[in-house]
Amino acid sequence: MQADFLNEIIGILTASMAVMFMFMYLYINERNDYLKIWGYSWLFNIIRYSVEMIIFRNGENDFLFFLKLSFVLMGAVLLVMGAHMLIDKKKPRFVLQGALAAEILLAAAVFYGAGYFVIDAVVFVFSAAAFIYTGFIILVSKSFYGFGKKVTGVSLILWGIHKMNYPVLIEGTREGAVNIQYFSAGFQLAVFLTFTVSAGIIIMHFEKMKKLERHLSIILDKMSSTGSSAYYSFSFRPEPSVEVLSRSASSLLGFTGDEEKNAEIIYRIADYEKNRKGTENSEEMESLPFTDSEGRLRWLEFYSMAEYSSDGDLSSLTGFVFDASDKYMKFRESLNRMEWYEGMFRLSGVPMLFININTLMIEDANRAAEIFFGTGVEKMKNRALSDSIFRENPFSADFLRKIETEGQGKMQCSLKNEKDTVKDFLLLCAKVRFRNKEYIYAIVVDKSNEKYLTNRLFSLENIHKALLNAMDEGVIVFDGVMNIKFMNNSAARILKYSPLSQPENIDSILCTEDGSPESPILEAVNKNRGIHKGEVFFRNSSGDVIPVAYSINKLEYDSYESGGVLVFRDITEERRIKNGLIAGIEEKNFLIREIHHRVKNNLQIVSSLLSIQSEYLNDEKAVAYFKNSIQRIKSMAIIHEMLYRGDSAQGLDFKAYLTRLVGEISMTYTSVCPVYVDVNCCEMRLNLDESIAISLLITEIITNCYKHAFDRDSVDARINICVSFTDDGKKEVSIADNGAGIADTEGFRTSDTLGSQIITSLSSQLGGDLRIENNSGTVFVLKF
Repeated sequence: MQADFLNEIIGILTASMAVMFMFMYLYINERNDYLKIWGYSWLFNIIRYSVEMIIFRNGENDFLFFLKLSFVLMGAVLLVMGAHMLIDKKKPRFVLQGALAAEILLAAAVFYGAGYFVIDAVVFVFSAAAFIYTGFIILVSKSFYGFGKKVTGVSLILWGIHKMNYPVLIEGTREGAVNIQYFSAGFQLAVFLTFTVSAGIIIMHFEKMKKLERHLSIILDKMSSTGSSAYYSFSFRPEPSVEVLSRSASSLLGFTGDEEKNAEIIYRIADYEKNRKGTENSEEMESLPFTDSEGRLRWLEFYSMAEYSSDGDLSSLTGFVFDASDKYMKFRESLNRMEWYEGMFRLSGVPMLFININTLMIEDANRAAEIFFGTGVEKMKNRALSDSIFRENPFSADFLRKIETEGQGKMQCSLKNEKDTVKDFLLLCAKVRFRNKEYIYAIVVDKSNEKYLTNRLFSLENIHKALLNAMDEGVIVFDGVMNIKFMNNSAARILKYSPLSQPENIDSILCTEDGSPESPILEAVNKNRGIHKGEVFFRNSSGDVIPVAYSINKLEYDSYESGGVLVFRDITEERRIKNGLIAGIEEKNFLIREIHHRVKNNLQIVSSLLSIQSEYLNDEKAVAYFKNSIQRIKSMAIIHEMLYRGDSAQGLDFKAYLTRLVGEISMTYTSVCPVYVDVNCCEMRLNLDESIAISLLITEIITNCYKHAFDRDSVDARINICVSFTDDGKKEVSIADNGAGIADTEGFRTSDTLGSQIITSLSSQLGGDLRIENNSGTVFVLKF
């Protein structure tokens, strides 16, 4: 039962907080004081229920009892005060005075021994009376009409009647006998009434806003009907439509009684505003031309306030339309009265010409043209252009066609004056129609004029700055004494400078990696090397040293050295990646060398084991087989040893390897006669696979030469080994001896001996072409 009571308290506490926040939100938007007072009233109710929870948890004493009833009393007083402020628009003094007196009486009753139940009953009856009174005055008030005030008034009266049960409930809970079972729906009803009161007040505000909107529409309609303006309201949802259009629209727009024509103008305004979607409401008047019922061109000026829905789409427009025809027509009338002719043409300080587009003769010129061309207007009038001031007729057929189609054009021209001096200028032309005739209206721009040249130079400077600022690389322009004249945005970003605090001299950013202010850039500038590229270090505004790649070139004007241009980029990240790659390559090379070293050691162990095993053999043929295998293993071990000691990434130095291999074989085998081995090998590097295959093949062939090519009677026994590149870029290995030779060279390829099979197999593995010849001995030629 205690849990149920606590849940009921929390429920009404939550509802009261929601209502309080609603009042505060309405007050922030409307700034009506009664909303703030009612918000405070519900705030006191929230505090009262919070004290009720404390009493429920910890027990009741005089102070908590007084505090709870004080907030009940003040909440009721503020409720009545807010109602009077809503209706009478002022604070009722008697309510405040009565509240003060009630607080004094309450304090005296609590702290001087009056019974709790009696005090509860008095305060809650007072609070109930306040609720009933507030509901009653809202119901009978003539300031409000509609459903909202009925909901609010009835809810407050019911709440007041319901409040009379509170002392019974509280006393029953305190005694522990009746508890909340006396009226189990009491708190639920309080929550319900809280929300119905808030709903009624919200409905009252909506009804008030609609009433104000209707009054405003009537006022605007009355105002617009008495002047040259119209009021309109346009809605885009659910379908585009004109919601409100004042009665003055018919007379203003010239379509009396024709509502569709009037609405068509508003639809044009709506389309214009829709195209401006997402922009802020402009404070300037917009203009719109239209044709009235009599076919006359008229002008409207309008101002509209756009409202957007929560999804960002345009929802409605509200605004005024004014007749601005007089303002726009005055300008056209002034044109017809030729007032512009005096103001814009005659009195202008810019040289201007009127040229007949058919005859290409000058019809008129202003005073500035007389001064520029050095001749009077009368002399220029009714004369062909080439006969008067131009060296030749500037209006070619193509140029006239361009003016006819595009309405304007420009060209470079030259003139000759009475002194026969030549002056270059720019002619800006436009086609105009005046008094039913077509003319070329020409403006002369003197290109020799200092102001013109200054503007052109300024434009070029801005273009160059824009191009340089668009670059990702940093650009610094400096003069002959190394003062910085320009630094683009990328340079400022790399060096961490702001546009307002850039370094004055280039020396302040130059340094070395250790921070010393020395740089090869200064040397390049001083020695006039032209374009110079490299990598240096700069110091940024924070004092950090950063690596950059740069390109520098001197600037010269009329053989005078005025400084240079420095283009650079930050290579910090590139260096980090490069150092990482170098470290990775070094680690890889170390691991490869370690592998070669271990393979060489393992092959030597195998060779030693075979050598030891051969010592226990009595069969000479078997010993020979072991000996051949040991030699083959040594040839491979030498490869891994040389790769381990050298740069394995570049491959095997085959010339050095072949010399060592031949020496090892010569020490292993002894012949019946002395044998001279000649090695001729070009500079060559082979990868591991090629090296092992070719080393085994050479080992096998040389071993066969030692064993079978010579006898005791052989004189000047030789083995010639030649390794070279052919013209087509292939490698060629030639091994020739001057021994007995092979009788059947073709049979050698198909022999079942191990040596011939090794030679044939390795040739195929290399993808080579093996050729065996008898030419005063045996010649093996392998091309791969």
